[in-house]
Amino acid sequence: MKTKMKFLFISLVALSLLPAFNSCKNDDDDSDSLVGTWYYRDVAAGEIKTNSAANDAIIKSYVAREGVDEYIGFWYEFSTNGTFRSSYKDEKPLTATYTYANGFLTFITEGERDKETMKVSVASDVMTFEKDYTNRCSNLSQSELRDLGVNDPGSFRVTKAIGKINFLKR
Repeated sequence: MKTKMKFLFISLVALSLLPAFNSCKNDDDDSDSLVGTWYYRDVAAGEIKTNSAANDAIIKSYVAREGVDEYIGFWYEFSTNGTFRSSYKDEKPLTATYTYANGFLTFITEGERDKETMKVSVASDVMTFEKDYTNRCSNLSQSELRDLGVNDPGSFRVTKAIGKINFLKR
């Protein structure tokens, strides 16, 4: 009986220690979740903050159009060695490197001179880039703002304009 109790006690202690040896790594931070080929799927405006609800709607539409214009026809192919290839429609693919940590993906091209970092999440077979369009929206001319439908371009302010660009894994 003592042997059975001792075995049971040791088994329970061993089982209770298993979580200590299990990785706490978040799937969003796992570069392996990026590995594969991803094709543009769609764009949606994310968080938009301007000085009015009417301007929020205008900028939401603008960000979605900009994302489509910028990414439609794009594909990315991520490898386990930290390199990626990408191309727009039928153009010759670009090969460069990337890093992925804490939910942020950094594309590194032209040596170390050209870097672009954005928040990225992967859920099953969908990868989402969260691209910040705030500066682009802030720098729209008064004429461009009027063309978009902003009633008072002189008082227009944008503090946040995020686009969510979705890619499907194939």
